[in-house]
Amino acid sequence: MQLRIVHKGLIYLCFPLIVQSLFFYELFSLIGQTERSMERQTVHTNLSREMDFIIVQFCRTLAACGKPDGGGVMPVAEYRQLMNGHLARLEANIKESSDDYRRVLFSSKRLIFAQYKLLALLQNPNGGVELDSLGRLLATQEMIKSAEAASPVIYDAWIKEEGLLEKERLKEQESRQKIKRLVLWASIFDFALALVFIIVFIKNITQRLDLLVQNARLLPGNASLPYKVKGSDEIAFLDQALHDASDELAKAAGYRRSLLEMMAHDLRNPLMAIGIAFEIMIETSQGGHIDVAEKRVKSLRQVLKQITTLLDDLLALDRMEASELQIDLDVVRAEDLVRDTCELVRAQADEKAIEIALDVTPLAVIGDRNRLLQVLSNFVGNAIRYSPARSKVTIAAEDDGRGNAIFSVSDQGPGIVPDVQAKLFEKYFQVAKGSGAPGGLGYGLGLAICRLIIGKHGGEIGVRSESGAGATFWFRLPLDEEDDEDD
Repeated sequence: MQLRIVHKGLIYLCFPLIVQSLFFYELFSLIGQTERSMERQTVHTNLSREMDFIIVQFCRTLAACGKPDGGGVMPVAEYRQLMNGHLARLEANIKESSDDYRRVLFSSKRLIFAQYKLLALLQNPNGGVELDSLGRLLATQEMIKSAEAASPVIYDAWIKEEGLLEKERLKEQESRQKIKRLVLWASIFDFALALVFIIVFIKNITQRLDLLVQNARLLPGNASLPYKVKGSDEIAFLDQALHDASDELAKAAGYRRSLLEMMAHDLRNPLMAIGIAFEIMIETSQGGHIDVAEKRVKSLRQVLKQITTLLDDLLALDRMEASELQIDLDVVRAEDLVRDTCELVRAQADEKAIEIALDVTPLAVIGDRNRLLQVLSNFVGNAIRYSPARSKVTIAAEDDGRGNAIFSVSDQGPGIVPDVQAKLFEKYFQVAKGSGAPGGLGYGLGLAICRLIIGKHGGEIGVRSESGAGATFWFRLPLDEEDDEDD
């Protein structure tokens, strides 16, 4: 997986976010602890209020027992309704509380039931007092016994709860302080961590961009690039592109030097031949041999043709690379193209007694007739050049069944080794003559020009060969659809 700059930025951003998430987790834990403490205090407050009311009512009932007329205490029915409401609220608060609170509820119920019983004894159905002083004293003592039995439970539970509440209040205060410190340090740490990662990220990008700039400055001078940007992001990709371009420039410079050396050598010899020919012509005009002069003139014509061909190839290659090559598209019949090619190379084939065999399927393509003739004649010329005398060269044209026409030229030459095949269509590429590859006797321009011409037509070009088994050069072009419909 390639990590781009945006991916690295996200990774650097994730570290502060992870740390911040841990801080927030701790923060929410403290907030939850504080909320639980507040809920406990709320329950305790509600219980205290209800218990205070029950105790007050207990004291009022107890005080009424000492009065001859009952002290005007609340009727039993009204008192029962009132106390049932308080018990219901008390149970609602105690429902989710501890066992200590449940014991408080049980003891509170005992107090209330004792009050029920005392009030029932103090009041007759008409509300009057029916007990004498001795009865009220006995009732009071029974109520006091109930209170004595319930009060230790209530007191112990209340004292214990007060201690727990005090601890909860201390924890709450401590939690609040922790929250303040946590928020403060989290903000400082997040800012510092983000700043560090931003500095590291920017520094890394800047250093790698500096290397890229230095390589870019060295590129025009054809110097080797000493710096290599590591990684798999866009910057590393650009640096790799610069290194590839540098390698291509170095390779092209080497090819260019070789080409210039060969051209200088090959042009020097023809020019010397031209000079010698002119000297012979002068001598002949002054009484020399006509046969020798005629032979020199033919040699001079051949030399001039070679020079013209070389210059034409150089100009054509330059125009193609500059996208200035004009392609005049028209319908080209395969049989016509092959026939014209045979006429161009007939003399070259006759010199080596090479048979040209044809295997042409009637079909048509859309292309520039002259340019396609240039490609096919180049293939056939190379095949004749590298084939042994009295061998056979086959020119074929066929439909591949997928809407394309394939033109191919096969020979019985020495073949081409696999390592050379991939480089044959590169400009200025030359190999030793023994490899069997075309180019050992030329300038490495012909096949490069063929590749550009077929590329302009939107086709494909290639070679199939095995060492010692000949070679087949081919190119593929789309068929003419209208011609298919006519057929």
